[in-house]
Amino acid sequence: MPGYKYEPLKQFLDLTPGHIDEVTLTFAQIELVIGDELPPGAYRHRAGWANDAGRPRARGWLPDWRAGPVDLEGQWVTFSRTSPVGGAGGEQRGPESRYDRLRGFLQQGVPAASEITLGFGQIEAILGVDLPPSARKYSEWWANPSATRGHPYAQAWLAAGWKVGTVDPVAGWVRFWRPD
Repeated sequence: MPGYKYEPLKQFLDLTPGHIDEVTLTFAQIELVIGDELPPGAYRHRAGWANDAGRPRARGWLPDWRAGPVDLEGQWVTFSRTSPVGGAGGEQRGPESRYDRLRGFLQQGVPAASEITLGFGQIEAILGVDLPPSARKYSEWWANPSATRGHPYAQAWLAAGWKVGTVDPVAGWVRFWRPD
């Protein structure tokens, strides 16, 4: 259903490489992915994370993923795959690059906007891994190369139809823009 609040969470989880069977996300990371706040009950009741297809939130991970365990105090939840990824031949689908989650987020998780500014911490939450030290130190790391071979990070945003406009490594953010 278009505009479904938790669809970006499903898309995010589905971009997880096939060899990874569990993904742990903080509630804040989930809010970043869905672009909205979780309801208060998600912070207070484990039942809010039940794997029940009748619950709107659960449709954000079912049927391919299951939620649990949930730590309300630490504010995190672990999602586990319900079945292995891959076809009969054993090949696995999924990202070929650690930056494909950023590509997926920029393609599907960003509202129709001409620019978006993300903090390095937000990008790391999307990726599920830390950025390399050079990304935090050098603006050049964020360049839009004409030849992306050897630059899988640039391939991610360029393939999603975005370019890097401004970077502030000291403040820790990057502004992406969508060319017309």
